Amino acid sequence: MPDLFVVAATVLPGRDKDARTTFEEDIAPLEVDDPQPEKTSVIIPVKRSIRSRFSLSTTQPAEWGETRRSLGDVRSLFPTVGKILYPAEAEFSSGAALVSGPTVREVVFKGARVKLGDNIIGKFTLTLWHFASVHPAPTVAEISFKCALVDGDMPGKAARRALALFVGMQTDLGNWINSEHSSKTALALPGRCGRPIE
Repeated sequence: MPDLFVVAATVLPGRDKDARTTFEEDIAPLEVDDPQPEKTSVIIPVKRSIRSRFSLSTTQPAEWGETRRSLGDVRSLFPTVGKILYPAEAEFSSGAALVSGPTVREVVFKGARVKLGDNIIGKFTLTLWHFASVHPAPTVAEISFKCALVDGDMPGKAARRALALFVGMQTDLGNWINSEHSSKTALALPGRCGRPIE
């Protein structure tokens, strides 16, 4: 979600002693909802900028067989997930089945780097998503870069260069921008769960 403070204050532990929680800021092109009635697409402003979304992810080793596909099973691995999804705990249904999205084959290319200054290195990733074997050409292509912080901080010079790079990428790669979905996740989850890719 776009609220840094709500995400930062969220507690998402795992059951396993080796569980590791990561806080992340995801930056993407600035977009606004299409004002036309019945439209679900987004509009990219002419003056390019960014929007931030924040997330927590907790990683831990766990068995995840066919029989462990319910909200209750998720809560057994992540004890606070019920309160996060359903603040009124009574609404939580432990037997509710999880519904799979489409089958996705992901191909990732890494290696290119950019110096942003102040010892900050951006690492590029090109990700291709193929929806099932009947679609040999990728359905989604995403280019991104990420960088580590210095003692939890992003120096101003590096931040400005990263912003300039990201805005420049939007201009140069304008044909890549998908106005139907705001992210790869939005394409695959929940609205498209169980629906065939056309």
